[in-house]
Amino acid sequence: MKQRWLGMDIGGTSTRLQLMEDGQHWCGFRKIATASWAQQTDALHALGDVIIDTLASQAISGVMLGLPGILSRDRQQVISLPFIQALDGQPVAAQLSKRLGVPVAMDKDVNHLMLWDLLQLDALPDNAVGLYPGTGLGNSLWLEGRFYHGHHGGAGELGHIP
Repeated sequence: MKQRWLGMDIGGTSTRLQLMEDGQHWCGFRKIATASWAQQTDALHALGDVIIDTLASQAISGVMLGLPGILSRDRQQVISLPFIQALDGQPVAAQLSKRLGVPVAMDKDVNHLMLWDLLQLDALPDNAVGLYPGTGLGNSLWLEGRFYHGHHGGAGELGHIP
């Protein structure tokens, strides 16, 4: 039986949801305005509604969120999302996992972008820095063959200007 995962790129402007089956077979895509759920009274519950609506009863093995801001070092809690402040201080991964009944992981959105870019190379470098413009300017640090999050999870953050 094929396994499916849901990957989400949550940006300040748009939220993209991509279903993937084994072997990186892309099998579904949806793009919505982030404000459509982030400006609701309970943004975390509204985000769960978006996921449930997107899946339309399809079984998945897990969810991976890419978020535009600072996450706790263990990447379980949002510290600061300047464009989606309603999620600040919330244990997003644990709450969504409880509601959806599958593992939910999260990392900085730019780490997902940079990993994709690094995997296009013939060999992974030991060190790299990625800068990605979007609604803000995201950055990613790849040090000694892995992403560097720093002591508190915000290593390399340049800041956000609304």
